[in-house]
Amino acid sequence: MAHIKAVLSERRLAYEGAIKLAEQQMAAAKARIVDEADQAVMEFQRAQQEEERPKARIYRAQRRDLAHSEPDSKLDAMS
Repeated sequence: MAHIKAVLSERRLAYEGAIKLAEQQMAAAKARIVDEADQAVMEFQRAQQEEERPKARIYRAQRRDLAHSEPDSKLDAMS
């Protein structure tokens, strides 16, 4: 009876160890998936920023040019 009890205890400990190891591996896999997803999102955002940067420069330059070249119609009406 003691031998059976010892074998069951040993198997229980092995099972609990396997469960802990599996949980650690799952957590590591989830972390890798999240890291890969974060990396993909960051790459997408960088690509979008690089694509929009020249458009933003042109837009700012056009606004600046319009602000300095067109007289204010309210000031002209008051004169």
